[in-house]
Amino acid sequence: MAQEQDTVLLPGVWEQLNNPGLISSNSRELKSEAGRNSFFLSAKKWMEATGATGLHAKAGPYGGAYARRAIDLLQERRTALISAAVTGQIDVRGVCA
Repeated sequence: MAQEQDTVLLPGVWEQLNNPGLISSNSRELKSEAGRNSFFLSAKKWMEATGATGLHAKAGPYGGAYARRAIDLLQERRTALISAAVTGQIDVRGVCA
């Protein structure tokens, strides 16, 4: 369950720090649902539910999505976020609570 919550936590933290229009109540609700057997979160669902600006999805051929760039960007932002937190450039105490 922790891994699924971490998957939702990272974009949630990024959005809290960079998106003043974030619908945080929906972000918290999605995080609490993560880990359930019935839980499924697509990029589209995340963006519509939270007003996210840090993730973009585009439908691909055969119903798929162009996720590679989004995954690369998310990993890049994760690294930057961890680095900023570790070096004290940002204070994340209370953000992940």
